[in-house]
Amino acid sequence: MQNLLADVDLTMGLAGERSVRALTKSILMESQ
Repeated sequence: MQNLLADVDLTMGLAGERSVRALTKSILMESQ
């Protein structure tokens, strides 16, 4: 999972990092 997130961060770039992490956090919160 961590590797996937790292790839997404690199692909999106610094501009999309915050939105990606916010989205990921919400998804992880819901799955738990």
